[in-house]
Order: sequence, then C-alpha cells, then structure tokens
Amino acid sequence: MEELAEEDSNLADRFSEWLQDSRHYDPAWSEADALQARYKCYNRLGNTEAALATLRNLFHAVKDDSPEEVEEIRNLVGEYEGHDKVSDLIVPDSGRDDSVENIANIKQRLKEGEEVKVLFIGGNEIQARYDDRIQDTIRKDWPGAKVVFEHTGWSSNWGHEVNRLKRLAKESDAVVLMSMMRTMLGRTMRAALNDPPRSWVPCTGTGQQAVEKSVRKAIMVGLMDRGG
Repeated sequence: MEELAEEDSNLADRFSEWLQDSRHYDPAWSEADALQARYKCYNRLGNTEAALATLRNLFHAVKDDSPEEVEEIRNLVGEYEGHDKVSDLIVPDSGRDDSVENIANIKQRLKEGEEVKVLFIGGNEIQARYDDRIQDTIRKDWPGAKVVFEHTGWSSNWGHEVNRLKRLAKESDAVVLMSMMRTMLGRTMRAALNDPPRSWVPCTGTGQQAVEKSVRKAIMVGLMDRGG
C-alpha cells in the first residue's frame, strides 16, 4: 500500500487518513514512521498545510534520535514557512566541531585526496541514472572520495538484503539513508546505525542535486567523525 500511495493520488489520500489511527500501524511502525509516510502522501497530493503540520510533528518525534535528521526536517519546514520563521525548532547539538576552521581543514584534506567511503541506500532506477555523474563530480573536487550506491526501490525482498547492507555500512565512513525506501528497511538501518552510533545523514529529496548534496555532507561528516 505504501508503494501504491506514492504513485496514486487517490490511494495517497486514503492511506494518509488511514495512518492517523495508530492501531493501523502499531507496533510494526513507530509514530515517526507513520508521520514520514503521511508527509510523503501529503506532498504527493500537494496539500501544503497538512504536509507542513506533519513535518512539524515529525520534528518533535525524532528530535532526540539524530541531529542530522532533525536538521533536515527543519530545513524542509523552512522551505514551506521561510528559513527565518523556524526559530522554535531547535536542533540538538551534534557534538561535532563544525567551526569554520575545522570545516576548512576537512575540505582541504579531501582536496588533497584523503580517502573516505560513503554508502548511499535508497531510491530506484531514476536515482541510479545520477550515480556516475555524482561520483565523477565529487571525485573532481575530492579525489579520494568513493560512493557506493545501493538503490533498494520498493522491493519487498529487503529482508534478504539487510544483512549485506549492514556489512557495507560497517565498511563505510558514513551512510546516506534516502527517505525513498521501504519504511521498515529505513527503520531497521537507522536502528543499526544508531546502536552503536555511527555516522549517517538523511536524504529527503529525489533529484540529482539533493542526492549529491546529501552525499557531500556524508563525506564531510564521515571524515569529521573519523578524526585524525
């Protein structure tokens, strides 16, 4: 139903309404899972008011889980309301040194070819078309950066792939989790990456620019958390 709701406006409307009752998804989904699915439905329907309200509820539902995810949600709210009107949405401190000096140092290390590996999970054949272009563009700036793309689509066979994805994540400096994947796969991977905590960032957009932006951020975060 989740997959069909992404493609059909009528089903998206019915599915978003159905998810308002926690008895329809608990305990298989968390409140955050349901809110993420409802946001995607409202966005598909062009219902700006409902999408914005859902994003604000999602912010508070996940604010203690991941500073990166919370920051991404805050940015999405800012796109609706204006970035100067989201002062009430306070992003927790990530604990990283994000000073101008340290960011400049990280970028210089990347420019000089320091190796870093990022795993991107999510998306489908549309996003797969961007892989080579994104990798080539990033390597021109940061020659030691490597991106492994795993486009899981909406496959119901994700359970057969999850252990392999976990192994790839352990071999990477950071992971990008795209919102365009099965809800339970996303939930499983977030849990794996948070216990023990490992570097990851979300990607809520679907276009090439959004994918590249999330990958670049993951490269920075991965190298920042690795230290050295």
